[in-house]
Amino acid sequence: MSHYIPVLFACVDASFHFPSGSELTDAHEILSGLHDAGALWLDTSRNWWHLFLAQTMARAQGVEGLEFLDEECITIQGKELGTIEASIGRLLEAIRDNEISFSDEQYARYAEIVARPEHLMRLSTIKPNPRNVDGSEQASCGSDEQMAISFYCFLISLKAVTGEALRKGKSLLWVVPPP
Repeated sequence: MSHYIPVLFACVDASFHFPSGSELTDAHEILSGLHDAGALWLDTSRNWWHLFLAQTMARAQGVEGLEFLDEECITIQGKELGTIEASIGRLLEAIRDNEISFSDEQYARYAEIVARPEHLMRLSTIKPNPRNVDGSEQASCGSDEQMAISFYCFLISLKAVTGEALRKGKSLLWVVPPP
């Protein structure tokens, strides 16, 4: 069974603190306020394939700093934001330069899609999108390009919000709601 549940992220005041192991319910009030203010970013992909592919590719490349993607709810601040921003940048470079050796069979199809040269040509044109929804439900209809663009957009959007939090001395709020 497939689930289409977004991951949520935002630049928030540094006074908000949700340590590793926090849950969605811990952040419910702030999420509601961010949603009402239009400041909550979301990324939706089938069974969170964006997350798993990013994690698997990062491990394959030896890119550290993206371990927070495993968390249900966490805030990140300070120098960790710089590490995350740089790590996402290194991952995007590795994808762009087609340097990722990928052996995980479960995500090999997705990895192959995002590494296609005709899709990679679009990478430099993609802008951050606060409402990114992937096209994986349409994959059987030939929307591989949309899937690739959506994955790139996830990384680019997360990097942009992380960079904003770093520059403004704020925190990154990251939430992965359970299905």
